[in-house]
Parts: sequence; C-alpha cells; structure tokens
Amino acid sequence: MDENPGRVDPRRWWVLLGISVSGILVAIDFTIVNMCLPTIQHYFSVSTNILQWLMLGFGITFAACLASAGNLADIVGRRKVLYASIILFVTASLGAGLSPNIDFLIVMRFLQGLASAAIFPCGTAIIASTFPASGRSTAIGLYGFTLGVGLAVGPVFG
Repeated sequence: MDENPGRVDPRRWWVLLGISVSGILVAIDFTIVNMCLPTIQHYFSVSTNILQWLMLGFGITFAACLASAGNLADIVGRRKVLYASIILFVTASLGAGLSPNIDFLIVMRFLQGLASAAIFPCGTAIIASTFPASGRSTAIGLYGFTLGVGLAVGPVFG
C-alpha cells in the first residue's frame, strides 16, 4: 500500500477489522474460562489444583512465547504466522469445546496460549505497517480498544 497521506486506502480498515476480530476472540477466550471453572470442575470431577492448569496453561504459554512468536513472525513473515496462529487457535478452541477429559482440555488451553502469543504481536505489527504514520496511532488505539472490550465481555459471556 502506498504511503500517500492524501489518499486513504479502504483496505486498511478491512485489515484492522480482521485483526481486531482475531484479537477480540483471543481476549474473550482468555477471560471466559474464569467464569466456567466451577462448571468445568463439576463436569470433569477434578480438584482445584488440576483446574488451575486451565488458566496457567494459557497464561504461561502466552507469556513465555510472546517475544519468540514476534521474532518468528519477523523471520518467516507476519501474515504467514498470523494465519497459521489463527488456524491453530480455532482448532484448539474447537478441541477445547469437545474435550473428552480434563487432560485434553488442558493441552488445548496450552495450544490456545501458544497461538495467542503469535496473534497479538503479528496483529500489531501488521497494523503498524498497513497504516501511514499519520493514522497509525489511531489504528493501534482502536485495536487496543477491541482487546479491552474482549477482556471485559469474556466474563459476561462465561
């Protein structure tokens, strides 16, 4: 896309929308499980110690892989890593929803955390490279706003 400040390419907004949708889904998924923990505990008949791994699996993997995933995206290509991460996230979410036991659910949460660790830095980098300097802060601010909305509505949906 050209950097002509006088011409606004409408595709930029579609890029922002697509990345924001993936980001909001990750943010919702991060917080929605909190409200479901008692139901999950009852359904799988597990102790609180085992149940904690649902949250830790996502959070620890996300935090541990965030910088590495961003670096991988710089090497391999942001769009490729973003697409692969979205596919992994959707697959792991489907697997989590269909989990036959708590161990499988915990593994799916780890995979969701891994995919999420790549979605956030790739999304931000793609937005930054898609928008010209004059509109970049607005676009990244809107992306951050959608992430905040996702974190806020996750417990409501849970």
